[in-house]
Amino acid sequence: MTRKQALYSTLETITDENVRKKIIEVLNDLPFTSWSKSTIFDTIDQFIVDNGRTPTTTDFKKKGLPPHPVIKLKFGINVREFLDKYYPVKRLCNSNTYYNDISYSHHIESF
Repeated sequence: MTRKQALYSTLETITDENVRKKIIEVLNDLPFTSWSKSTIFDTIDQFIVDNGRTPTTTDFKKKGLPPHPVIKLKFGINVREFLDKYYPVKRLCNSNTYYNDISYSHHIESF
């Protein structure tokens, strides 16, 4: 469960309208402007919930996800390394293997 999901769940149990309004304000402000490791993971987890997939390195250039320098500062690795370490996904096509395959190269040379 992400922080955002927890807040939405909490809204269902709160009857005080002033408290509900403040929680909605917090939800609208997510992600918070200062990034911590936990807010980075929460934001990425929420991205996965919202989009049904893990983000790509290009997604980190869009609003809502932490920018590349933040990942480097907080974790000491670049975004690609971060995703490989914390959100590993089996790649459907590994272009290096595809283009370096002997039978494929031989096939092209025969034309």
